[in-house]
Amino acid sequence: MQAGPPWTLHVPTPFHPIAPPTPVSATQPSSAVELPAPSVTVVPNQYSEVHVKRLVFFKIDNKLFSITENALRLSSHFRGMLDSADIGEPGEGTEEYPIILNGVTASEMESFLTLLSARVWAGPPELDEDGWAAALHIATMYSFRDIRNFIIKHIDDRKFYDPVRLIEMANRSNVPKWIEPAYLALCMKPEMITTEEAQRLGIPTFTALCRIREQGLKKVVSGVMSRRMTSFCHHPPPQPSEMNWGGPWPMRQSACDQCVDDVIKTHAPETEYIRLIRAAPELNVTGEDEQQENEDSE
Repeated sequence: MQAGPPWTLHVPTPFHPIAPPTPVSATQPSSAVELPAPSVTVVPNQYSEVHVKRLVFFKIDNKLFSITENALRLSSHFRGMLDSADIGEPGEGTEEYPIILNGVTASEMESFLTLLSARVWAGPPELDEDGWAAALHIATMYSFRDIRNFIIKHIDDRKFYDPVRLIEMANRSNVPKWIEPAYLALCMKPEMITTEEAQRLGIPTFTALCRIREQGLKKVVSGVMSRRMTSFCHHPPPQPSEMNWGGPWPMRQSACDQCVDDVIKTHAPETEYIRLIRAAPELNVTGEDEQQENEDSE
């Protein structure tokens, strides 16, 4: 891309009114009248550091977007293009000849520009879950590193995504640190994995998570088979008024839900599920050291 032509500033000299001519006598020669000096063209040697550079235009899904060159330089991808004299044709990036971007949608770009134009003192922009995911995708694709780190931290603080959506975002935008906690949440949740979640996860991931859930359940069962479940529960039984049938209240035959959850956490704790998740070849979970290396290399 080529920068626009240098601007010029025309500064006229101060205007001096012409004095009325003095009477011409026969003994005094006539004097010539001085005209104002011509205007001077001033060309600056360099731009100010706070100079706002030109707009660069992009076209996505037949929609036109404009971003200042200053903002584009936050991206190592676009910064290399702007600094290279070998990339781009004359006029490319103008409103008449916008740059065509593939791999992103117009709605994703709108979400990203909403974040890019937000003021620091005004707080994060009001984006929904899809908007934050879209902004993260573009920040990752075009190497807006600082903006990407801000988005990831915001999502970590808010925690408003369900595990399956977090896995999808992690795979699309290369955030491996989200994957293991999301798998752990799916393995330990009391509800079954739904058909919709299974379809979004894919058959290999779904079968691996089901296998891990089953292995965790077997450890729980093996841990309590030698003892009656009633021995784990020390809560008083429900009152007779809570029974659906009459007669005296017998001894408790099963543990309450709270104690059952405590037993599960005791015999199949998070550390055991994490071990099974890391051992599953289908899940391909990276270790913490490898995750840190990936983040440092970005």
